[in-house]
Amino acid sequence: MPINISIGILNNYCYFPGMEMDASLVTNFPTMISPAKSMEMVYRYAGNPYYADIVSQAAANIINNNSKILPGVHINIKRFSDCGSFWPTVEDEFQGKTGGWASSVMTTDILDVHTDVIGVVGNQYSITARGPAQSLSLGKIPYCSGGSNSPRLSDKNNYPYFWRPLAARGIGEHMVQVLKLWNVKRVAIIHQRDDDMAFQFYLDIKGSLLHHDIKIVTSLALPTSITNDIISYSNTSLRREDARYIILSGQTYFNSDIYNALAREGLVGSNYVWMGYNPITTWGNDDESLYSYAKGYVYFSQPTLTNENPALKALYEETLSVSRMTRDSLTLDQLFILSVVEMFDCVMMMALGFDQLLKSNQSYSIDMLSKRRLQGQMNFTLFSKTGFNGIAAQPIGLNQYGDLEAPLVMYSFTGDYYNTTAFGETSIESKNAVYYPGKSPMFHNGSSNPPPDGPPQVVLKNSTPTISSIHGITIVIFAVTSLAVVFDCTSFIIRFNRKKTVLRSSLSVLSSFLVSMALFSISMVLFIGFPNTVSCHLRVWFQVMAFGILMTAVTGKAFMDFVLIVQQRKLARSGAGGLSFGTRIWVYKLVVLAGEVCLLAVWSVLGKHSVQHFTSATDVISICVGPGFDSGPGILLAVYNGLLLGVAIYFAFITREAEPLHNESTYSSIIVTAYSFAVIVFIPVLTMASPSPRRLVTHACVIWILELITMSSVFIPKYISVKADSQRIDDELKAIMATKSRNSGGGIIKSIQKVVRSSVASASISTSERVPGLASKRGSEVSKNLMARVRVSTNVAPVLGGFAVKSVVIPVLSLGVAYACPGTRYFYSPFHGWQETEVVLIESPCRTILSLADCIPRLCYPLDSNTTCEVKHRNPGYYVAIFCELREMSVQATGKSEIIGTREEIVWLEFRTLDSAEAFKNKFMDAIKLLRSEKSHSTVMGSSGNIEVVVSRPSYASHC
Repeated sequence: MPINISIGILNNYCYFPGMEMDASLVTNFPTMISPAKSMEMVYRYAGNPYYADIVSQAAANIINNNSKILPGVHINIKRFSDCGSFWPTVEDEFQGKTGGWASSVMTTDILDVHTDVIGVVGNQYSITARGPAQSLSLGKIPYCSGGSNSPRLSDKNNYPYFWRPLAARGIGEHMVQVLKLWNVKRVAIIHQRDDDMAFQFYLDIKGSLLHHDIKIVTSLALPTSITNDIISYSNTSLRREDARYIILSGQTYFNSDIYNALAREGLVGSNYVWMGYNPITTWGNDDESLYSYAKGYVYFSQPTLTNENPALKALYEETLSVSRMTRDSLTLDQLFILSVVEMFDCVMMMALGFDQLLKSNQSYSIDMLSKRRLQGQMNFTLFSKTGFNGIAAQPIGLNQYGDLEAPLVMYSFTGDYYNTTAFGETSIESKNAVYYPGKSPMFHNGSSNPPPDGPPQVVLKNSTPTISSIHGITIVIFAVTSLAVVFDCTSFIIRFNRKKTVLRSSLSVLSSFLVSMALFSISMVLFIGFPNTVSCHLRVWFQVMAFGILMTAVTGKAFMDFVLIVQQRKLARSGAGGLSFGTRIWVYKLVVLAGEVCLLAVWSVLGKHSVQHFTSATDVISICVGPGFDSGPGILLAVYNGLLLGVAIYFAFITREAEPLHNESTYSSIIVTAYSFAVIVFIPVLTMASPSPRRLVTHACVIWILELITMSSVFIPKYISVKADSQRIDDELKAIMATKSRNSGGGIIKSIQKVVRSSVASASISTSERVPGLASKRGSEVSKNLMARVRVSTNVAPVLGGFAVKSVVIPVLSLGVAYACPGTRYFYSPFHGWQETEVVLIESPCRTILSLADCIPRLCYPLDSNTTCEVKHRNPGYYVAIFCELREMSVQATGKSEIIGTREEIVWLEFRTLDSAEAFKNKFMDAIKLLRSEKSHSTVMGSSGNIEVVVSRPSYASHC
């Protein structure tokens, strides 16, 4: 004996008088079926629930007669009314709102009373199905719907056991593909506001339209009951917006009522295209004019099959048997119009899912299935891949939402009764829409060409500056030229970083100026192209941080000039908290910039930011809109930067009378004046100006002018100073070279000595300042002139036996000897003792020692009997250079040497030692003898112990 299992049918049985019920269970429906009743129901709205039951029973019969599906099982059908019993006006009044009957009485019957029901199929309104679908999911009863389309039910978090062979979520994407095929950019939507399915589809369609930039010119939310006032309001609204493409989102009866009513108002014709996912009909209305109105209505539906499909043939034959109808009294087309064939797919898929479950595990039995012991395995995924070639698709598959995975077919109503013709379909993934071969849509006037979606539109030109527009190119020129200036000035301070004109301003101050100007330049680039929230934020961040860095640099420099020159205070090595004056200046700068960053972060996070599009009669421009003077974050940011400018103005003003030779408040004054003028004049003008590309260009131009003023006031005087130094040294060199033509080598030395001594005599000497690294503990053996710090005010370099001011051409002495420690600005010359210069020793050809460090003299080689030397040991390593004969040499900013106008070659002698001074001296003398020999003309390198000797000599080294 086969084991019985039951599948429940949830249906609107309240449409049928004489129904006998036990709570929600219908007990006498099969006895009501007769040829006359079946014929009557074809033409009534109640035909939908009537034939939904019949095709479900037909499917169960087919399964029970098929030994391959659930062998040993007999499927019984149990019927449950989701709307109670019959009442006379049910067809006019019932639209799915059951007052809780379906969720309470019917659901309780299924879960607690009729425990033989292990699955249900439903033909319910979406609004009715919401409660049972959720309750049955909690009870782990699978529920397949053949009539509930609402996208709400696609939420598998709430309805994991609910599924359906129906398209639902994402139908808006399918519609959009057709609109794009017809190049439609503007539509209107009318939706049934008091129906859950209609409202959910409206949200789905609206989201897709907006996502694809299709404009919704008007959206009408109308009640189910259509009145003359509603018709008048809808007509006026659609005509006011000149809507040409109108989408309906509602139940079939709602679509039909509103469509036919507005057709009578003249809103159906050659200029209009109506479309929807439900068809339009003429329920119970014999007015044939309504058929002609329907012509051109576009209807989206799932694919249908030909009469040769085996599943469809089996369904049709069994439906005729159950309903006791003939082929003449019930055609296949009429069966499709009744929208019930999906119930057949539901029953077949459910049975096949049960069959697959039993076959998937040998421990599962029919008895376990019938007693609800396998319900935990029956969520929607069990039925998603049954392989059933059904009515909705071949095979039927479900997507991740439990909805039908299939394309949508596009139908045009022909105007002949309510017949339709399919002309194309969308892809399963809703990525495109295509016409069938030889097919095309039929619009209301019989044309296959889509009408325009509205009146002729004035095409607005987007005037947002781009790289190809004149405004964008102008901004690019501003940005590129200002960056070029920044690059040139950076090269300048790198090349002449030892020049006093550069050191006087401080490399850190000049670097701050360059960073600030670079940020301003980059911010101009962000004016180009269509803005987004990121680029809008970066514009403000770059400009505000650039302003903050600039103001802190100006303030710090002016304050230092104020302390040193105006107040004439000597700076202590350390002040409060053990911090030096320079360190305190840096702390001030970092604190100010940290405050700037914090305020910008508050402005970015708490302020309202957006990109808005402003239109005029001919164009549109996209601009950034952010917190301004009407918001707290904007006011705080403005006040903070106003205070920075005020402090900079104050210190620039009080240092205006400082000593011109040292003070650089001139450029500080120029900078603060320029930025004050920009704040007072340009910012208010730009704020009040209407959005336009000229406004952005003006903004960029103001930044560009401020950059040029800043860079010019700081660097042009330094360019002039370096040029003047070079010219002065060239003049001195010419005088020395002229002397050579009249004197011998010894005369050359005397002439050069004279030039050097005159330079030293003009230097300002302060014996109260000690040479760095020469501590007093060295005692009396260190002569007083070694303790003197000499500041040479002229840029003519002394004859320093091979030392050179960077980027300056100087003469080199015959047999001049000089040395310095690694990392010091001080060196020893046999002519002038310790000197301060802007470069250090060239240890060997093309090499220099960099930076400032503690150092003491270690060795000097007497040039004559009047020169005395002392050797001091502290750090290992001696560096000595000997040069022979006069020549010209230039030392570039990179630290590399370049020979220009060579007259005679240099003889280099270099020693490095870790041994005693005596051993070093012996090697030194040996090297001198080697230089005077003519045995070899090549470079000689050798070492002995910790002493390394490097000798390079020309063929006439004996001249030394």
